[in-house]
Amino acid sequence: MIENKKLGFFLVIVLCIGLIAGSILTLAYIRHVNRGDAVVVADLSTVVAGANVPEMTIQPPSAQAQVSLNSTNATAVELYPTDNVQAVVDQYAAGTTFVFTPGVYRMQRIQPRDGDTFTGQSGAILNGALQLTQLTQEDGYWVAVGQTQEGVVQGECMEGYERCSYPEDVFVDNVPLQHVASRAQLTTGTWFFDYANDKIYLTDHYEGRLVETSVTDAAFFGEANGVTISHLTIEKYANPAQHGAINGRTSTAWLVDNVTLRLNHGVGIHLGNQMRLINSNISGNGQMGIGANRISDALVENNEIAANNYAGFRINWEAGATKFARTDGLIVRGNYVHDNAGTGLWTDIDNRNTLYENNLVVNNAGSGIFHEISYDAIIRNNIVMFNGLSKADYMMYGAQILISTSSNAEVYGNQVVVSPEGGKGIGIMQQDRGGGDAPWQGYNNNVHNNTIIYMGSAGVSGVMTDWEEANFWALGDNRFDANTYYLTNPASNRWRWAGQEHTWETLRALGQETNGTLNATLPNDAGAIPVWNALATTQN
Repeated sequence: MIENKKLGFFLVIVLCIGLIAGSILTLAYIRHVNRGDAVVVADLSTVVAGANVPEMTIQPPSAQAQVSLNSTNATAVELYPTDNVQAVVDQYAAGTTFVFTPGVYRMQRIQPRDGDTFTGQSGAILNGALQLTQLTQEDGYWVAVGQTQEGVVQGECMEGYERCSYPEDVFVDNVPLQHVASRAQLTTGTWFFDYANDKIYLTDHYEGRLVETSVTDAAFFGEANGVTISHLTIEKYANPAQHGAINGRTSTAWLVDNVTLRLNHGVGIHLGNQMRLINSNISGNGQMGIGANRISDALVENNEIAANNYAGFRINWEAGATKFARTDGLIVRGNYVHDNAGTGLWTDIDNRNTLYENNLVVNNAGSGIFHEISYDAIIRNNIVMFNGLSKADYMMYGAQILISTSSNAEVYGNQVVVSPEGGKGIGIMQQDRGGGDAPWQGYNNNVHNNTIIYMGSAGVSGVMTDWEEANFWALGDNRFDANTYYLTNPASNRWRWAGQEHTWETLRALGQETNGTLNATLPNDAGAIPVWNALATTQN
């Protein structure tokens, strides 16, 4: 796969600044609903740089306030920013409800028990970072000493972002600085971690500003069943790539509802079996918004997933909004996925029985919806626009909807809009990718009753292969029919089939699009991005 490695990446940094400077709703050029509490609350538990992470004080159980939750007189344990949350949790039975009162809870790492509920009052923030308040000068740099945190290093980086794979970050007024690989590379807006000598180097003093460095690798983790996490902001955790600040990969039946996940180095949230992630905002994370591996029956619904991959991970490796691997029964519904420096919605490796529906997927650097080396999927009723500008130079990469070396996908009812600057429409392709649970082949895919709009001269739709071509064209049984196309030059070669470029007439001569229509006049609102309206009722 070939990529323009930096296209779209700087937009993510700009959006990250906008996301954190106020609420996401304040971005004038994005029309959407803020689905999480993005209020930045004054720090209530300052930690001085140069010291190891301190033990947090424990609120005595006898002093814990009991608050009524509902008419059944169920009670909850109130938590405060000075608490060691795990120590408090350990003092209560499984199935307890814990309420975070307003404030910043620094460097908390929480392992729930079965049936626990964690909910936040307005302004409750779990923050995985240490505040740096004492900087000294050394050789013209500002230095924080005694920094012993050093997490797992993994991941592949874009050129110029060679330390994306290190999970530690530095933030100034809630904006991440770029981590460089040596003191010699330091410039304004960058930082360097000398791990051997436990020192963080900055070019500026940032006097009077909030300077933080991430330390803790997860906010929530573990194997518990039936946990609920709601109405919290979770930010600035030093989670490695492919790991979530909510790290539910070994969990079952968690509900994550109305949570804001931002500025976490790896993945905002890693799903577990039967997890429901709903009504949340997963934006401005270092690698990716949502990840999953080897899970079944997960639901991702009514979320905004935006501006992820500020750390500069390679798109082809794993970066952007989402990546789901080896799932069964995954439902991704009603989400707003936009402006990520990578792929939008991505199922890769042995996914089965996937449903993508009613999503709005816009302005992502990679493909909008990408179903790769996987199996049965339904992709329906999505609006997919202006994606793929960084990956539109080989085969069908950069398509708004792409079925890659996958079989038995049904693609219908979608509206697809291709930018005049690049990208592709709807594509199917096959390459030599080996095999998984069954052979990976681009066979038996049906693309029908979609609307495909080309805003300019860029973009094609159709089917391509660079492997086993004779068998593929004889046995592949891929079909395009009853789709509606809009393009200003209807005589152009905008279709790919059987190894050749095709006009509308030559494509139909091959038996494709016998019930399709071609229009030479674009709709008046063809380029307008609709306002995202989350589903009125969550189907959980």
